Amino acid sequence: MKTKSIPLALLTLLLIVLTAGCKAKSPAEDATTVAAPATASEGVRVEHDQVGVDLADAGITAKVKAGLATDSRVSALKIDVDTKAGVVTLKGSVDAPAARQAAEEIARGTAGVKNVVDQLTVQGT
Repeated sequence: MKTKSIPLALLTLLLIVLTAGCKAKSPAEDATTVAAPATASEGVRVEHDQVGVDLADAGITAKVKAGLATDSRVSALKIDVDTKAGVVTLKGSVDAPAARQAAEEIARGTAGVKNVVDQLTVQGT
């Protein structure tokens, strides 16, 4: 029975040592901005909310591109998708007005999209 209690005691001691340096953050330390030095003499401030928006925008862009890639009415290779604060901008060219309309419908139907800016051109017109 002593052989089982020694490893347990060592494990307990190890956990105590490893967690001894951990502490809860004070409200001042848990602020919404984080300074990250760009150079030795200056810092860049990053807003956590903006990082969240940027990640959401990247997800929206990926979903729109996936929707375009799986739809036979449009050529996703010719359409650039950019998202800023939920507003999707479609740029590039399509083969027909129906493809332009389909691309816009796909973008509008994507979760998280607030608005669509259609800057697509129809080739041959």
